[in-house]
Amino acid sequence: MAKYLFGSFAISVCLTLSLVAATTREPSHPEPSRKISEPFVSYSPQPQHFPNEGLYKAYLVIQRFKSRISSDPKNITTTWSGHDICGRKTYLGFHCGRTPDLAKKLTIMAVDFNDFGLSAPMLEGFIDQFPDLVLFQASSNNKLTGPIPPSIMHMQDFLLEMHLLNNQLSGCLPNELGMLTKTAVIDAGMNQLTGPIPSSFSCLNSVEQLNLGGNRLYGQVPDALCKLAGPAGRLSNLTLSGNYFTSVGPACSALIKDGVLDVKYNCIPGVANQRAAAECASFLSQPKTCPAANARVVCPAADAKKNAAAAPEGTAARDYSSYVTYATLHE
Repeated sequence: MAKYLFGSFAISVCLTLSLVAATTREPSHPEPSRKISEPFVSYSPQPQHFPNEGLYKAYLVIQRFKSRISSDPKNITTTWSGHDICGRKTYLGFHCGRTPDLAKKLTIMAVDFNDFGLSAPMLEGFIDQFPDLVLFQASSNNKLTGPIPPSIMHMQDFLLEMHLLNNQLSGCLPNELGMLTKTAVIDAGMNQLTGPIPSSFSCLNSVEQLNLGGNRLYGQVPDALCKLAGPAGRLSNLTLSGNYFTSVGPACSALIKDGVLDVKYNCIPGVANQRAAAECASFLSQPKTCPAANARVVCPAADAKKNAAAAPEGTAARDYSSYVTYATLHE
């Protein structure tokens, strides 16, 4: 597995947020009629060949995604065959671990496509289909296209890092992305995303690194987002350079002065190193189809407290305290 750690961000391996319970590459059940000398012979595994139902469902998701891939220069997907999803030489890019609950269920916890060079038309129906995923890494030399799916919100209880740097993603920045209240790193820089930053981004109170630079975003940089660099959140690096933003509020202005917020090459009056006026006018005169940012937003954390109080007896919140750091993937 590549040694790339956090995309364009230099995050400490000692990140207090944890990632995987115990990164595991181990064989599953014995595979019928599959020779050791032929590790990637194609066959159709059945549910009983997998350690649990969850891995069988993951197999189906991976096969659907595999059928969409239009370019695989390193032949990575030839390893995506058979039932042994957690094997050492099979299903490259997928990393398993055991859940920290009493069941200790084997499951996919990390997907790392860094430097694979894969081309695929959409993430919907893939990234959102792994119920225990804590890391999604698809930066560097991949060509993933299409929008960030609104269904990303279904990962709000477990996804800790999402790296989509330098792909070809397009469409409006989804409001649902702001629902990832436990995510520490979101890197969607160098794509073709557009629209204003949704007001829901003020809910990202766990995010430490947020990179949206090099897209086609516009409007005002929400001051509520910039306030996450204060007592309300953990934000330490906010990159919005290379877009078409036109204004910032007082909290964002303070972050610019402190070097926390990078807004170079935008269209913000009175701020240094902006785009040429003609370039801004040309972009801003084009029709905009993305919805305006909603002034009112309800963050999931508030709902979570209500849900916890109303939860039936025996229902426990997901516990990540036993997870170790991302460094486990590189040991």
